[in-house]
Amino acid sequence: MPKITEERRQAQRTKILDATIAVIQRKGIAEMSMGDVIAESGLSAGGIYGQFTNKRELLATTARVLHDQRVSYLQAAAAATPLSHPADVLTDLANRSFGEGDLQAPALQVWAYAAAHQDQFPESSTFKDAITSALIDYLQAWYAHRGATDPEAIAREITPAVHTYLAGIIVHSTLNSYSAHTLKSGLEALIAAPLKPEH
Repeated sequence: MPKITEERRQAQRTKILDATIAVIQRKGIAEMSMGDVIAESGLSAGGIYGQFTNKRELLATTARVLHDQRVSYLQAAAAATPLSHPADVLTDLANRSFGEGDLQAPALQVWAYAAAHQDQFPESSTFKDAITSALIDYLQAWYAHRGATDPEAIAREITPAVHTYLAGIIVHSTLNSYSAHTLKSGLEALIAAPLKPEH
């Protein structure tokens, strides 16, 4: 039997992860089984288990992919010319669909599962550190662009609040609690606060 190429292996891996997200979107993590992912992907059981030994490993990889995509997005935003306003970047990040379909609900479920099972997801703290660092770098670039005296200090001070608000946007957008305009307006006010004269 010919050996599978690395390119094909990666294509299958992407297909498996896309199938995992689709199943989570439809059934939720609690009801998801490896059999569901096999059926959704159209691959054989051997094709799935050749890449992921169990549901935990599959969910850990899914969490990592969703996280890495968001970190990459923030890094690209920090390097962009011209810089976009943080309210635009962050609301787009919160509402962004990477690939096909709406990923808000699956992302929330995956991250909540990882938070509730930290013994199984030791990398969850690394995820938080990486996205926090990317957020600081982007906000530092923005405040420097706006002529702030100490953009790094401002970025570090405001990042926890912005990060919390960002998580709130994802939750409330999923639940349709508030309009997109209301959520974005609140973020604009939060970002503008350090630029007021008293700062």
